[in-house]
Amino acid sequence: MHVVRVCCFFVLSLMIFEPCLAADNFYNKIGLEAGYMWGDTTYEINFPGGKSELKWPIDIYMAGIRYYLDYKDRFGIELAYFKGPERNNIEYMEDSDWMEEPIHPGVDIYSESKVDNKGDIFCLGAWVSPLSFESSSIGIRWGYRNQGFEYDAYDTIQVGYGPWEERYSGVTPGLVCKYKVDYSIWYLGVSGKITLRDMLTFDGDIIYLGHVRAEDEDYHLLRYKKSEGDCNGNGVLLSVDMSLILRKGWSIFFYSELTRIRTDGDQTQSWYGNDPASQGYDDTGAVFYGIDNKIDLDSKYLGIGIQYKF
Repeated sequence: MHVVRVCCFFVLSLMIFEPCLAADNFYNKIGLEAGYMWGDTTYEINFPGGKSELKWPIDIYMAGIRYYLDYKDRFGIELAYFKGPERNNIEYMEDSDWMEEPIHPGVDIYSESKVDNKGDIFCLGAWVSPLSFESSSIGIRWGYRNQGFEYDAYDTIQVGYGPWEERYSGVTPGLVCKYKVDYSIWYLGVSGKITLRDMLTFDGDIIYLGHVRAEDEDYHLLRYKKSEGDCNGNGVLLSVDMSLILRKGWSIFFYSELTRIRTDGDQTQSWYGNDPASQGYDDTGAVFYGIDNKIDLDSKYLGIGIQYKF
């Protein structure tokens, strides 16, 4: 369904700009970019008897390509794809559990795990600048964005507090969990552009992420448990882009981005084996539906690249 919507959006945008493409007053711009993204993606579930939060760190070096089709700096279509290869994160995944019991206040069980992380970003958008002046413009930007992250968690150190200390404290070496999350985003926002002496250009965007669908899968390997979340919400994205024009169509650019997303929905948990954490019965085949779930994203990105206009 996501692919169909994006294709329809792309075709509609081409239909809108088709008169421009028939003219000779348009240009293409293609750029290569490398950057670093950091922050975290978190999911929190509330269930009878307590609450659990898993915070997965984002620590990715990314590289990708951007393409722009532009008509007189007034209309345009943009396409971008970035890939971050798997690497060992500096930060740890943090797992915190709160149990509904009056004996011990605060976090009852806390663990940290090393993680390997990778991710990618795809963006297809369009923009129009109805207010254009000699060296500046104000416009509207809309489109679709998809970004996903995948993790392997291993070598867990766990501490239990109060009545949970003896049973839930210890070290677990090796792979313990696999996690992936996907954010499907439709956005709309405003943009501004200022050009100084035909050499230096500043672009800024304030984007409302009006419809965000977050889907995730969490495999607790030692417990033979699979958790699947499906949430909806919204967010905001702020970006600043500075381009320095060189010569013969070439320019270098610096790009920065701040993203905040909040969603809520449900999680389903199922067991494909007998959970050793449960005593007295076999969990194999058990399924729990409708667990209250939140999936959130807070990230920052800095990039540098080179582009060619033709």
